[in-house]
Amino acid sequence: MSATDLTPVGRLEKLQALSVDSASIIDNLSWLPKSKDLRSLALCNMKSLHDLSELAAHDQLRAIAVDGGTWNPMRVESLRPISYLKELQFISLVNCRVADKSLQPLCNLSKLSVLHCAKFFPRQQFQSLQAALPALRCDWFNADAWEA
Repeated sequence: MSATDLTPVGRLEKLQALSVDSASIIDNLSWLPKSKDLRSLALCNMKSLHDLSELAAHDQLRAIAVDGGTWNPMRVESLRPISYLKELQFISLVNCRVADKSLQPLCNLSKLSVLHCAKFFPRQQFQSLQAALPALRCDWFNADAWEA
């Protein structure tokens, strides 16, 4: 089954976790629940979704995944909207291509403890992020990971 409209999901007032996978027609996040109970969100393999700006209103999120599929990456404009998620502790960007190639929006997320992603960002971006958040765990902070 392929969803063409996720508006009904937005009416789930007590929703705490939501995973949307392979909703290839969905191109925006205006349908996201307005509930402050939503803590975990996974947006996976949504090939028409490029703008994450609606995420900025969900500052209660603690975990988010913006992951591409095995064969098709997610392609988003920027991680800037994620910079408003001050409670964020975990982010996954597996097979996610970010047009501006910047991890800078994550630098002020003081509660962020884990970043999972591929090496789709310049090394300087990882170095800057590590300097800003020394307690953050990310495989690409290890210099040996760049030697392969």
